[in-house]
Amino acid sequence: MRAFNYLFTSSIILISCVFLFACTTTSEQKSDSVTEKSQGNTENTTSSLNIYTSSNELNTSRNSAVVTDSITYTATPDASILLAQLPEQKEVIYFDNMNYELSVKNQQLLDPIALRLKLHLDSYLIVIGHSDDAGSKEENLVLSFERAFSVAIYISSVFGIEEERIQIIALGDDELISNGNSEQERRLNRRVEVISPKAIVRTLNTTP
Repeated sequence: MRAFNYLFTSSIILISCVFLFACTTTSEQKSDSVTEKSQGNTENTTSSLNIYTSSNELNTSRNSAVVTDSITYTATPDASILLAQLPEQKEVIYFDNMNYELSVKNQQLLDPIALRLKLHLDSYLIVIGHSDDAGSKEENLVLSFERAFSVAIYISSVFGIEEERIQIIALGDDELISNGNSEQERRLNRRVEVISPKAIVRTLNTTP
């Protein structure tokens, strides 16, 4: 009986020691983890603070030139926003039979209207494609779309105009200008109308 009590007491003591050791180890691990997280948070806060401070220094120097890493930031002149009215600008370009590729001449005709979009961010463009009535309705509709699309993609890609500012309309042979059968008369129908509508746009007045 005494031997049994001795073994039971020894077991209780051993279990208590193991439990205390495990708790101590876990506490140390949690403490290390908290320390690492704290150091990481400090580094992140420092990084954000550096960015904010750098930005703040540029803002406080807006009235004079600031040189940082060989890049000069000049002061922005005071400017007031004015409203201006742009008149409608329209251009019509023509295509050869069953063709939708832009010629160099057509590109040159489109450049001024594309520059208008580049200079005035409030302006937009409507591109309307047409065809003659030589083919079927479906073929003419597809061809008129391809012609309008070639105009839109040229203006968008070359001049960096956002696609959402360009509206494409394909009419096929629904709006014929001429019903003649000569090549010259049919060519009048193989066209794309490029229209930048009249608009009220914002401009900057830099006059002191």
